[in-house]
Amino acid sequence: MILNLLPRMFAVTLLIVMCTDLYAQNKGLVVEVQRIKKIQGELHYQLFSCPDTEETSWTTLIPLVSRKTEIKTDSLKLNFPMLKSGQYIVRAFQDLNGNAELDFSGNGIPKEPTGFSNNPSLLLGYPNPVDSCFLYDEDNRETELVVIKLNNKKQRKRRKVR
Repeated sequence: MILNLLPRMFAVTLLIVMCTDLYAQNKGLVVEVQRIKKIQGELHYQLFSCPDTEETSWTTLIPLVSRKTEIKTDSLKLNFPMLKSGQYIVRAFQDLNGNAELDFSGNGIPKEPTGFSNNPSLLLGYPNPVDSCFLYDEDNRETELVVIKLNNKKQRKRRKVR
């Protein structure tokens, strides 16, 4: 009876080892979003392929992945498993007012906490997509980690008029 079970147990063990090895070979991209100051709302995030030219605008890019997750801590890890080697962009924003859109001021600066891979400055407004590109190498046996620091716009205190 036990001898009949050995081939099955061996096959199951072999299958588990093969699946574990395949997973270990390509853990994928991990993006850590930091500097979440208000623990509320949702984090909307997108993964794009890096454009070929600097003239490409955000409106013409088509996201490869577009998701959202509830914010429960001051940092989040986002996983993109089984990603092929190439140049990518990750864009994220915290939706504080629940309208599922990133709101902008009149001069093009985001009103809600937002961030991009490579953490470009938002001082002059929304960055070009090519400023946020990074290289991902699937052959790297270690998990890739990209850190995005949300840019939390400080509210100016209004002076009292006398």
